[in-house]
Amino acid sequence: MKADAYTKILDALHKSKKFSNEHLQAMCKTKEVFEERDKALRKLSKDSHEKLLRAVDVGAFLLCEEAVDVLKDYERQTDDLHKSETWLEYIDAVNTINHRTLTNLMLIARKDLKQ
Repeated sequence: MKADAYTKILDALHKSKKFSNEHLQAMCKTKEVFEERDKALRKLSKDSHEKLLRAVDVGAFLLCEEAVDVLKDYERQTDDLHKSETWLEYIDAVNTINHRTLTNLMLIARKDLKQ
């Protein structure tokens, strides 16, 4: 059950990261993400974000304390995203938060699942 919980959380983070990755890549190439694709990415990101927030609530039951702390930090950081002054600042922050959380949780999961 613990491995399944980590897998679902990591999958949600990966899916959430797609939104910021595609927008950043488009901005670097001075292109735009088409409206239909943007809507799909936003929905995927929103659904994934909600799964992660649920994981924060339920996580203490299955996950180690270190993993729960990383998820709580994710929640705090994403709550602060409204302070971003520009779209680029926002999308870059989202990407950084998702990448850092994904990397940290992969390391924690490996260690936790070996115990």
